[in-house]
Amino acid sequence: MSIRDENLNLYLDQLQKIFTGIDFQSVSSMYNGEEPTSAEIILSNISDAFKKTFKLNKHTSIIHYTSIETMLNVLSSQCFRLYNCLNLNDPKEIEFANDKFSIGLTSDEIKTFKRNNFIGSFCEYDLDKNDDNFNLWRLYGNNGNGAALVFEVENMEDSWENFFIGKIFYDLNGEGSSPFKEFIRFHKEFNAQHHLFENTPYILSAISLHFKDKIWEVENEFRLFTPCPFDEHTFENKSFDNQNSFLSTKVEHTINRNGDLVSYISLPLNKQREMKNLQTRGLNEEQAKYFFSSIPHLKLKEIILGYNVSPEVFHNICKLLDFNFKKERLGRMNLRFSSLREKFK
Repeated sequence: MSIRDENLNLYLDQLQKIFTGIDFQSVSSMYNGEEPTSAEIILSNISDAFKKTFKLNKHTSIIHYTSIETMLNVLSSQCFRLYNCLNLNDPKEIEFANDKFSIGLTSDEIKTFKRNNFIGSFCEYDLDKNDDNFNLWRLYGNNGNGAALVFEVENMEDSWENFFIGKIFYDLNGEGSSPFKEFIRFHKEFNAQHHLFENTPYILSAISLHFKDKIWEVENEFRLFTPCPFDEHTFENKSFDNQNSFLSTKVEHTINRNGDLVSYISLPLNKQREMKNLQTRGLNEEQAKYFFSSIPHLKLKEIILGYNVSPEVFHNICKLLDFNFKKERLGRMNLRFSSLREKFK
């Protein structure tokens, strides 16, 4: 057995004591002499790391605060957009954890990771308690003049391919963060001693997305995220190991009001429509089902209008929703004012 293989087995034994489901996806050997000593290594099943922070079940609901304009765009397109990390509010995304834990990501690696990873931001939500959040209305719901979309996650993450959902930690010593910190320490020490990895494993960058400065803790955020690399010059998609095939044609690009490039993935909300789209691409019904099962299914359960939205606007939105849902032959959507409205009468 080569030195590299011995080190691979030793690394995996220690790794699986931290995250039991993670394994090697692929190993590309690097030689120093007659036998390989190191490798480009891709880890698989890294969702196991994030399941420990946020366990989905059949009754999990999540809420996303936004503007009324964006809410109407979501409903008309029947898609929810995941934006890449270059378009997030916190300019220190990834850098915060990289600095605090001395992970060792270079500035180029951080930039590439921000460009190639796409995020949807949510909070956990209890439909029975109607517990929408005043601070989040002010920050992301247009100061109470916007809308909030409440989703139920219909399919469990075991069927997802290269999609992950996890909790954000605002305290470096927060409950549930210990396995992440333990892995970072283990990987750094092991590689310093054995020089096994020629590459920076993706999981280190993904973990970095789950730590933010304490000033952001009011968000109480959960993230749905996925990697989908593309060339920054040509915008062409790049293939990579363990890629979600459904996403290979889903990266889109536009320019925002500030003239900045915005890249996003459209996650379909309408199963019937998307199944038809897949079949028009030459897939049979079974293939289309497989492709669609590999992504999260977000079912829109409720639309909440902000506490400052006027009755006239509420009435106009009701008419527009009735028209759109009849057009798409969908069921009637539950629409209501925020429970916080009582506080502003």
